[in-house]
Amino acid sequence: MKKTCLMILGVLLLITCVSAHAVVMSRYEISVYSEPTLESVKRCKVETNQEIELIGKANNAGWIRARKDNCEGWISYKWTKEITQETVEQLPKKHEQTKAINEEKRHARIKELEAAVKPIPASDCQRNFEIYEQLLKLDSENKKYIAKVKNYKACLDERNKTGFAFRKVKWGMSVNNVVKSEKRFSSSKLLQKSDKLLQYATTISGLKVLLMYGFENGKLNSSICEFLEKHSNKNLYVEDFYDIDKILIKKYGGTTASKKWSRTLYKDDPEYIGMAISAGHVEIINRWADKKSRIIHIIQGDNYKISHQIAYFSQAGSWSQNRSKRNSDLDEL
Repeated sequence: MKKTCLMILGVLLLITCVSAHAVVMSRYEISVYSEPTLESVKRCKVETNQEIELIGKANNAGWIRARKDNCEGWISYKWTKEITQETVEQLPKKHEQTKAINEEKRHARIKELEAAVKPIPASDCQRNFEIYEQLLKLDSENKKYIAKVKNYKACLDERNKTGFAFRKVKWGMSVNNVVKSEKRFSSSKLLQKSDKLLQYATTISGLKVLLMYGFENGKLNSSICEFLEKHSNKNLYVEDFYDIDKILIKKYGGTTASKKWSRTLYKDDPEYIGMAISAGHVEIINRWADKKSRIIHIIQGDNYKISHQIAYFSQAGSWSQNRSKRNSDLDEL
């Protein structure tokens, strides 16, 4: 039974209102496909103004089951537009062109991600995993991407178990165990020992440091490295900061520290960055965190004095709520 909404083929988009086995007239030459995809080989052409028997409703992709004589297949709602025989013949070619464009975009994205991951240190498991996971989605059979995703996933799993390492100690260690561990570093000299605090004079990457370990209920839950080097040129404090930051990035991953300006008097004059920090106009800070630890590396100033610190906090300890102000080098941090 026909319905008036099917008087012309142009209303095939509304085929949901058609009863099964409806018959319509084809205004233009169309082709019936063996499967609902333009990649399929064309089957049984229907000549202009011949009737087509519709034997089903349109699917979600806009294809409709149709039959002409003994030939049954799918037609697309796209055929409802006024088209020429030339268009019909070029459809497969246009589809291939579309595929080529998509492939070109895919390769461009792969190239972009490859460039983005190249400068990221291998120690930055999180960022490497995220980018290689995207690359694997774009090239699912690439053995390199498969291996990288597997390795960095294992790295993340292991890090989530152990947390960031710091000078061979672990959160929860006792005072005596930390003292024993610190003896591995020949430059360390114990200055103070109590059930809540250990203080050492030591060096990190050749710089003098006051190292403090904090304890809560007899268990290690924080540590602070305060750099003690003195410079007449305030910019040298900034150089020290970036030298240490590079070591931290190499060990823990992440990106370069960011500047936080409170006053912009020296913002456009890098020669006065040390002065800007000492006056309290800007601070430079970098952060790392995982399930067990939080790390803050900061250089800041007040009253023309500069403070450079690294603070390590256990995520389980109460100190973690405070917003505290080369290979051998890696083991010192």
